[in-house]
Amino acid sequence: MEISHLKHLFPNSNERFHALVEWIGVGSPDKSLWFIGIEEGGKWTHPDRNVQNKYTAELNKRMGHPFKIYEEDTDRSDINNRDKSAQNICKIAAACKDPPMEWEGYRETELWTKKGNVFKGNILPIGKESLKDYPDEYNDYFGVTRDEYIGNYEELISIRMKEIRNMIGKFQPQAIICFGKTSVTSRNWEHFTKELNIDQSQIAPPIEVDNRTIKLIHEKNIILCDHLSNPLTESYVNTIAECARDRFKVIT
Repeated sequence: MEISHLKHLFPNSNERFHALVEWIGVGSPDKSLWFIGIEEGGKWTHPDRNVQNKYTAELNKRMGHPFKIYEEDTDRSDINNRDKSAQNICKIAAACKDPPMEWEGYRETELWTKKGNVFKGNILPIGKESLKDYPDEYNDYFGVTRDEYIGNYEELISIRMKEIRNMIGKFQPQAIICFGKTSVTSRNWEHFTKELNIDQSQIAPPIEVDNRTIKLIHEKNIILCDHLSNPLTESYVNTIAECARDRFKVIT
C-alpha cells in the first residue's frame, strides 16, 4: 500500500492512521471462511490513560502488518469485546465445523486462530461507534479531520478493497460473507458488489428469513447479509451458516 498516496489524501495523517489503513483484519485468511464488514466497532480513544495506552500499543503492533493470526493460548477477550459481530461469526463458523461444535467453545478455543479457519476484515479502517460518528479526538490522535475522512471515504474504500482483492487472489477463501446491510440502507452491499466485480445478473433470488434478506452469488461463493452486530434471529444466523456449509461446502 502506497503511504505517499495516503499522505496526499490526508496531509497531516500520522503512523497510527497509516497502520489502520494497512491493517485489513484478524484471523487465518488461507483457504478459510471470510467475513468482510464495514468498519471496526468501538473507539480508539479513551479518557482513562491506561486504556488509551493499551489502544496505542495495539496500533503500534499493527504497523506494517495487514492481519494477525492469534495463538490458541492467547487472551483474545479484548478484541472479542470490541467486535460486536464476533458472537454471530462464532455461531456461523462453529456450525461449519466437521462435526459442528458449540459456538461458545469455538469462541473460547478457536476464534481468530489458525485452527479456527476464519478471517474477518473491514472495508473501512477507523473503528468508531457508528458510521455517522467521528470523535473530535481523532483530529489529533490520527491527524485526520472528519471532513477529510468523509471527503475521501470512497477513495479509502477503493484503496482497501484493492488490498482485499489481492488477498483473496492469494489466499483463496472457501467463501466470503459480506455483511453490512442495515434496517435503513443496503448501500453497503453496493460497495461489496462494485469492488468485488459482482454483476447484478450473478445474484440469486433473495432468501427471506424473519423479515431480513440473504443474497448468494454462486459463481464467486459470496453471501450478502445484514450486519452481524444487529440483533439477528437464530433462524437468520442459522440460514447464513447453512448457505456456507451446504451450498458452498465450507468446512472451518
